[in-house]
Amino acid sequence: MKFQKDKFITKLLGINSFISNKVQNISSLKKPFFLTIKKNKKIKEKVLKTNKIKFKSILVIFYKKIISKSTINNYCRFANPKDKKQILDISNEKTSNSRLAQDKSLSLKFRNNYRKVWVENFFKGKRGNFLVVAHKKNIIMGFLLLIEKKSELQIDLIVTKKSYQKKGVAASMINYANNVFLGSKIKEIVAGTQLNNIGAIKFYKKLDFKKRKIQYVYHLHKK
Repeated sequence: MKFQKDKFITKLLGINSFISNKVQNISSLKKPFFLTIKKNKKIKEKVLKTNKIKFKSILVIFYKKIISKSTINNYCRFANPKDKKQILDISNEKTSNSRLAQDKSLSLKFRNNYRKVWVENFFKGKRGNFLVVAHKKNIIMGFLLLIEKKSELQIDLIVTKKSYQKKGVAASMINYANNVFLGSKIKEIVAGTQLNNIGAIKFYKKLDFKKRKIQYVYHLHKK
């Protein structure tokens, strides 16, 4: 079995990093490496202990059909190069509860910087297809990075500036994307969040997202 190379994490960590939905043939990977395993069912405890695999999170995948106009309470548009500095500043705010930010087997430098590099890659044309911003006058309040895959838009990253949280910024950006692509070949928006992120779960349900599936996420870091 071949493992899918995760080029983004490989570059940031400086070691080969992979993604898989199977546990077999891990011993074929040459140390050092970092492996993310995503499965629709739990891995048995015996297998976890034998391979020293660590459970990290349960990922809930939501989707929303693009079938009608949605309300936008904050002004939104697609980002331009002049927005880059403000967007990077927001990405540096310590607001992430993701599996990568919480995994202490990864270096502090990586955990503090991966979102910034993530966004920089958009401006380099290396990640994502669309970047939406919500703004008030000249202040960027939040950003939404989207990946187009066939007939859907995947939310790759959504972040609201700390001082503008709970003011409808995230909802406005998602609804803006919904309205822009209404009537196009894009038929739905897909989002993922951790099961223990109660606020995010409520947020997506409030926007009429439906649960599609859950995935169990595991990490293996061999040094």
